[in-house]
Amino acid sequence: MATEIKKEIKLEIGHVLFMDIVGYSTRLINEQRALRDALNQIVRSTEQFRDADAEGTLIKSPTGDGMALVSAGASRNQSSARLRSAAH
Repeated sequence: MATEIKKEIKLEIGHVLFMDIVGYSTRLINEQRALRDALNQIVRSTEQFRDADAEGTLIKSPTGDGMALVSAGASRNQSSARLRSAAH
């Protein structure tokens, strides 16, 4: 008789944020690098980024003209979090 293996699945809320720089590909290489550096500096300077990074719950992935951030677990500051997005 086959032994049944029961696995416990722990579900968590995850937050995914994709960002890209508008007009990136029309810029000169040195301008592209400066824009990427500025975006990285802005994101890394936020309290939420530093907290999630320190907790080890953040996955960071550069995308060429921006970045993707994935944070596992619920945010402690959900009520104060504000997000603006636009479609182009």
